[in-house]
Amino acid sequence: MIRACKTILIAGALTLATHTAAQPLAESVGDGVVRFHASAAARDAALPSLCLVEPLTGTGPAPAGWSVIPEFSRVMGRPAIHVQVTQGTD
Repeated sequence: MIRACKTILIAGALTLATHTAAQPLAESVGDGVVRFHASAAARDAALPSLCLVEPLTGTGPAPAGWSVIPEFSRVMGRPAIHVQVTQGTD
């Protein structure tokens, strides 16, 4: 019984490890502006913005306590981003 429980716990831990999303990479690009990437590799592979005349240069990490953090995932094989918006936000 104890051996079976240990096996289940190990299998459960491995399952959680494979489904846990990595913490996104956040960098400050201006006063009150933070840019997120799914990973360092995603940041390095990102193409320039078509909307900006000059690219925004990261100036450091996101400010401490930054509350809005997107969740990166894949839906039907395509990249997806979910941003939690609290009720009453306008």
